Amino acid sequence: MGKYNFDEVIDRHGTDCLKYDFGMKRKGRDDLLPLWVADMDFRLPDEILDEFHKRIDHGIFGYTYLVENQWFIASKYSSKGSVYPKIP
Repeated sequence: MGKYNFDEVIDRHGTDCLKYDFGMKRKGRDDLLPLWVADMDFRLPDEILDEFHKRIDHGIFGYTYLVENQWFIASKYSSKGSVYPKIP
């Protein structure tokens, strides 16, 4: 895994994100702190983005057959209350 930059400021205003734009649309204010949304403003690591790009670049988005170990991994994390695996 690469180095993570948690100090990089990512402005998500105007991207239709629930965390920031919803307050303006719902309350008409942009000075509210979105403490009710458990959302991170961190960029995904390049290793994860690379895997997304591999999948996206072929351009076909039909149904996917998951091999047996993928079902196991998904059910393992789902049963623990989290669908996301921990990054080593």
